Amino acid sequence: MGKFSKAIESSNQETNKPINQQTNKQRTDDMKLVNVGGFKVPKCVRAHWVAQGAIKGEKLAPLLRDFLIERYGLPDGVTMDDFKIKP
Repeated sequence: MGKFSKAIESSNQETNKPINQQTNKQRTDDMKLVNVGGFKVPKCVRAHWVAQGAIKGEKLAPLLRDFLIERYGLPDGVTMDDFKIKP
């Protein structure tokens, strides 16, 4: 055995792991609850929704706002002009 054979063998064992293998800490971080539009979801769910929205050229906030306005309307005297972000 050569001088570096243990290091090479150790290196080969480390690189034979699947690339997408996550540590327990990563999985725990992905499952931490984060706020999306006033309710909490796991961080990985929010990341998925944001990524899917980006693919479609959409953002979550306007989608949620438009859904809520369509579903429940606005109170008397409030119009879309009162919102900072226009649809």
